[in-house]
Amino acid sequence: MFAANFDVAGIRLPDGAPAARWIRRDGPFNGVLPFRYLGADDLAGPSHTGRPAAHSWYEPSPL
Repeated sequence: MFAANFDVAGIRLPDGAPAARWIRRDGPFNGVLPFRYLGADDLAGPSHTGRPAAHSWYEPSPL
């Protein structure tokens, strides 16, 4: 079982656009996501909870 408090606003594409429109999953998942990790920006500011956050940068990639 995987459980997380995941703020999709912190996931960015290379052009800086939020990737939230790309991320959706209902039900169980066994597989890989079609993204390649590029790095993180720790100057993103506070999250929705007010705690420090980072934006993670990804680019779409073929499976």
